Amino acid sequence: MNIIKRTIDNSYVIEKNGMPYHVPNEGEFTAEWAEINAYAEERPDEVTLEEPYVPTEEEIAEAEKAQAKREADALIAAKSRANMVQTMSFTSAEFSLLAKAELFPVWTAGETYPQGRRIQHEGIVYEVVSADGVTAQEHQPPSAEGMLAVYRPLSVDPETGTEPDGTQDNPYIFIYGMDVEKDSYYSYNGKLYKAETDMPACVWPPDTEGLWQWTEVTEMA
Repeated sequence: MNIIKRTIDNSYVIEKNGMPYHVPNEGEFTAEWAEINAYAEERPDEVTLEEPYVPTEEEIAEAEKAQAKREADALIAAKSRANMVQTMSFTSAEFSLLAKAELFPVWTAGETYPQGRRIQHEGIVYEVVSADGVTAQEHQPPSAEGMLAVYRPLSVDPETGTEPDGTQDNPYIFIYGMDVEKDSYYSYNGKLYKAETDMPACVWPPDTEGLWQWTEVTEMA
């Protein structure tokens, strides 16, 4: 019997039915491996040791270069993607999608964020609007009351599972403090409203009594 013992993992390769047959020392092969191992120890002259391949210095250098290139490409791609999500314009629905993919850094107490930095908190994307930036405080998350001068919500509530576009058939979900766009539609407390003007950092819910900036829609188009 011609036996090859692979020193890299202590398995054997024998000929079976005219084909190479690999027998590792694990699982269902354990008993068979023990038989071959006993045979090999009795007849060492029939055993060929297969030493693990040792690459040349040139091959090692090429492998290291290739690995470095892969890591560099991944780093550049990650940096480019991070820069794009921080600077490009997106719709409210697109911000929701990007938040779901976790492409924005998660708001973390103790971190310092400059003006313009986009972060996500509880599935909603916010932008730091404070000219001096902000050092995040545990008791003052972006969703807290009175934080609109610091954080501005850019996306919609992720719990809805929809991607609204502000049309009458697919309205935005109104979020306290969001930038409201003229002629867009918003749902709030089970009702539909149309914005009659732009309202940056809007703190007036659509059902605010006597507010001309909102019109309740009672008839569908």
